[in-house]
Amino acid sequence: MYNTNCDCLFITETWLSSYISDGQIDPQNKHCIIRKDRPHGKGGGVCAIVHKRISILPLGISSKYDDLEVIGFDLIGVAPVIRVIVMYRPTPSPPYYDTNAKMLVRKWIDFFNEYITCCGKQHMLVGDLNLPHIDWGHQTSSPDYIHSRPTMLDFIVKHGFSQFVDFCTRQENILDVILCDDDLLIARVAPHPPVGHSDHIVVEFDITVCVCNHYC
Repeated sequence: MYNTNCDCLFITETWLSSYISDGQIDPQNKHCIIRKDRPHGKGGGVCAIVHKRISILPLGISSKYDDLEVIGFDLIGVAPVIRVIVMYRPTPSPPYYDTNAKMLVRKWIDFFNEYITCCGKQHMLVGDLNLPHIDWGHQTSSPDYIHSRPTMLDFIVKHGFSQFVDFCTRQENILDVILCDDDLLIARVAPHPPVGHSDHIVVEFDITVCVCNHYC
């Protein structure tokens, strides 16, 4: 976090809990930390660590989505404003495609409709969707309810999102995604070795934004 000089770090499956403070994550207090820890049990959780040189406005998410592991913020001081969503959709327990799993997918779609269809903003969704059976290049999927239309893939296609991760992120699967509704926003995407004992690779990417009438 301190050595690479990244503007933003987006982390899924943080395994953070209330026993770990923001000060322990960032002892030098150089970053704004937005996090949602899994309230019960171990594992899960999402976190965005944004350097304080970047101006952001954290997104207030309704309590009706408390069972979703998702956070967000608006990147302000750029034109247009960019809304960033960091999300983790855990693999449901067996039988995987039961009623509860379907209800959660519908709740994800409700969340997307409420928070990432804002006019006048660009939108970027990053994280682990655990949707290995989507062929992002051809925008096709397995026929099950979780992957297929009219659910996750349908929303992504309907709203003009492109997926920029074209390499496997865990074993032979593309689980981690960068979805954006402006193809010119993402300038570069590259894989890097996992951090620590993670079984997912690191995905590094650059964005091109217009700040104060110049590009950087």
